[in-house]
Amino acid sequence: MYDEVTITDSSWLVTLGYFIISTLWLIPLYLLTSEKYLRFHGKNSVKTLLVYIPAFFQYRLTANGVDDLYHFFNYTAWHSDGPVRLSGIVFALIYLLFMADWKAITAKKTETKENRNQRKQ
Repeated sequence: MYDEVTITDSSWLVTLGYFIISTLWLIPLYLLTSEKYLRFHGKNSVKTLLVYIPAFFQYRLTANGVDDLYHFFNYTAWHSDGPVRLSGIVFALIYLLFMADWKAITAKKTETKENRNQRKQ
């Protein structure tokens, strides 16, 4: 009676979709960070929303686990959600790194080097 029952694990589709969406989200963040592609008023506000909202979802995924995500798509998770939780932390940190003004950070370092050279002369 039960000899033809097979268990299929399709939760890898949800995991793959999660990785693809999280990686593709880096494209608009890069475009907003670079000044040669997009220039408009209020760019920092848009960038803040594009960083904090997905970083919040990554945090929730890390804190609560991936079971809710699998159940939303009607899949049963047969494997550990450790890699997805770890990648949630990594993606959230990468998203937050886009908030830094790297030009100002690196400019201060070069200014101090120039000031040191002027002091030596």
